[in-house]
Amino acid sequence: IYDSEGKQVASIPVESGLNNLVKLNDGKVYASYWKTEEDSSYMVLAQVDPETKSFSEEEMRLPNSAYNIYPGNDKYRFLYDVNGTIYGYNETTGEGERLFAWLDCDINSDTINQFTVRSDGSVLALENQYSEEEMRNIYNLITIKQVDASTVPQKETLTLACMYLDWNLKSEIVDFNRSQDKVRIQVVDYSQYNTDDNYQAGLQKLGTEILSGKVPDILSTSGLPMDQYAGKGIFLDLWPLIDADTELGGRDALMTHLFDVMSMDGKLYQVISSFSIDTVAGRTDVVGDRTSWTLQELQEARAAMGDNVSIFGESDVKADILNTCVAHGADSFIDWANKTCNFDSQEFIDMLNFANSFPKEFDWENYDWETSESEYSRLHSGKQMLTRAYIYSFDDVQYQKALHGGEITFIGYPTTTGNGSSFNISNGLAISAACKNPDAAWSFVRTYLTEEFQTENGMWQFPTNKNAFEKYKEESMKQEYTTDPETGEQIPVSDHSYGFSDGTEIQVYAMTQEEYDAFMRLYESCNSITAYNEEINNIISEETAAFFDGQKTAEETASLIQNRISLYINEQG
Repeated sequence: IYDSEGKQVASIPVESGLNNLVKLNDGKVYASYWKTEEDSSYMVLAQVDPETKSFSEEEMRLPNSAYNIYPGNDKYRFLYDVNGTIYGYNETTGEGERLFAWLDCDINSDTINQFTVRSDGSVLALENQYSEEEMRNIYNLITIKQVDASTVPQKETLTLACMYLDWNLKSEIVDFNRSQDKVRIQVVDYSQYNTDDNYQAGLQKLGTEILSGKVPDILSTSGLPMDQYAGKGIFLDLWPLIDADTELGGRDALMTHLFDVMSMDGKLYQVISSFSIDTVAGRTDVVGDRTSWTLQELQEARAAMGDNVSIFGESDVKADILNTCVAHGADSFIDWANKTCNFDSQEFIDMLNFANSFPKEFDWENYDWETSESEYSRLHSGKQMLTRAYIYSFDDVQYQKALHGGEITFIGYPTTTGNGSSFNISNGLAISAACKNPDAAWSFVRTYLTEEFQTENGMWQFPTNKNAFEKYKEESMKQEYTTDPETGEQIPVSDHSYGFSDGTEIQVYAMTQEEYDAFMRLYESCNSITAYNEEINNIISEETAAFFDGQKTAEETASLIQNRISLYINEQG
């Protein structure tokens, strides 16, 4: 707390973290902060008392996700925003009452600077949008009023279900709705059903509705068990729509290999605008020039390096390695269409034993970060064999090469079938087979695949449109130079660098043809999609605890996991 002269006069400790401060209509300042009791944490709102220089004793427990709080009106003590939906806090019930969603008014909540709900229920808002054409911010004063639905032009409504909306999707929905006169997209964000005790409640509710036949027209597929749903015929095959889209250019306009891998039995159930690759990198003279290997081959390569050589980094532990391996090999263990699984197979038993060769835990708090060796030093000194490589950009290829200090091979995780590298996808869109207007839905979904969308929205991964990918490649291969003032020599300029705790620094330059070829070889070798299923992961985690403690064998553990996951699969209907 500061006085009128700007001098600090008091400090109020906040044990679990301050969220924000807000001045409500009573003219008083309130703080929202975290409070912890036993095993649960929640946020409360309390007045900041400048006289006692402390929080008031009265604390209001805030509803779930009420992170952004605003002054209320005559009816509500305060308002709060949950992912673009505005709620009024009812002091009697202690719960929020839904007032409106910005998207329902064809407004992107990310562009709203300020707003207020007036006494008559109308909303006054200030919108701020950046114009690329005019290269300046444009401000709009918006008034929102509730009116009888019969007084506005009627449009066909397509529902889009999601678990949170990313900025790009939200923006595209607003643009689509503002440009259409016959159809509009209505968003149902299932994250609103999450609770303090269950952050999966929204996803579970969506899954229950889908499996009971209440399927939205369009779905944002992030976090959805696509394999599970696809086996039930829930989604529309998008290949015919892509092939018929002459403006897009059909499937030849896309990174076809990726979408072929995403397809199930020749049918494509979702489209994505970008992708990355999860793999394992090692020096070619250590792991060989190949794109896959078995666990035995990995152990032989490790033995050839001598004693006391770790496979990965010091913080890689049993459970983490197993989760990653399962995510890479999910397709080979579960057949959702036939409701079968094979977690008692030798392949999974080998996977358990591989994960068990790593440390059980890593002491993050007591680890000596100041004197420890960086991953760069460990690799160069021969103490570490491999890196878990996440290839989000062409830069990452060059980074891995410099990290290992020589020619590298993207060999992937050990596996007896397929390939140990996989595509990592997110933020996909799907159309349900029950969609009442597939053509209208496709007119929106196709946006994700266009060159314009993927080049204008600053993809932080690899584009899936072939022309956008080629432009990204060309841009990545442009080398900038500076002239040495003494010799006149042209010296390449580093685009950026990566630093390590021991002072080592890796400079990144323009991509070479050799590095591009290495990426494309990795890309073409991938034949699976990284897949995470919360329920499956929980079962595996629970049953492997005793195994990692040495209380059960890999075979016993695999049998228990097989029985539980078989039951779970059949329970899904």
